[in-house]
Amino acid sequence: MEFVIEDTLYRIDESFVHPGGDEILRAHSGQDITSLFNGTDASGHKHGAAAKDLLKKWEVVEGVRSDGPIDLEQPIMDQLPLVKDRYMDWINRPAAVQPIFFRSKSAEQLTKVKWWLVPLLWIPIACTCLVTSCGSIIMSRAAMLSCMGILLWQGIEYGLHRFVFHWEPHCMPAVYMHFLFHGCHHKFPTDVDRLVFPPVPASIIAGFIFSVIRIFYNYAESLSVFSGVLFGYIAYDCSHYFIHSGWYNNRLSRSHMHHHYVDHTKNFGITSPLLDIVFNTMYSKASSD
Repeated sequence: MEFVIEDTLYRIDESFVHPGGDEILRAHSGQDITSLFNGTDASGHKHGAAAKDLLKKWEVVEGVRSDGPIDLEQPIMDQLPLVKDRYMDWINRPAAVQPIFFRSKSAEQLTKVKWWLVPLLWIPIACTCLVTSCGSIIMSRAAMLSCMGILLWQGIEYGLHRFVFHWEPHCMPAVYMHFLFHGCHHKFPTDVDRLVFPPVPASIIAGFIFSVIRIFYNYAESLSVFSGVLFGYIAYDCSHYFIHSGWYNNRLSRSHMHHHYVDHTKNFGITSPLLDIVFNTMYSKASSD
């Protein structure tokens, strides 16, 4: 089906799901539906910015689905220089598509991770750390330190998301790095194969965190604290996947959707709103029913 909105042609196929049903789309196929889309026609209603952004996937420019200057059917990394000057604005206009990042199939595959790999890999490591620590310190202290690690993860989760993942790059190498770490997720939040951390960068960050913990505790105590951090991370990445894949429909999921589709400067916590409340970055209406 094809239709026009504000002088732009859109071509959709059967994979497009309209919340109001497909009947109205079929009834107006081949027509200019600007008035229906903007709500100026009595039989239509006003659509928001998120609806306009999601339609970009179906925009036809010289026969190609596009997102501004970006051809969504071609590798994205090759085209990032086209949006360098407005990169932050571009990534915060979500597109409902699973894009290609690299021309190399092997490099492309490295950017995709199934969610179940996170618990499969990290739960045994976290349990091993905790059990090993119990060989040198009493179980109650190991458990207390592990709980401290879970709380520590809350700070890591919030700090990474707010200050690292949302820093603004100002040169192309930084743009490439930011896009691969987090920008791609804001641009393509429905890309289910890129919702959790790949093992290699996750391992680098984990190694750094353990090194910092080691400064303050002996080896056995560090393992206990680190196990709690890993348990927190597992909960974070799995929750993040469940939120974006539609498995969760609760206050936390609505809060995170607000972060993606309304205001990316609010609601940085994924597993808890605690630090958003403490640092006044919680959107006040995001948790309302």
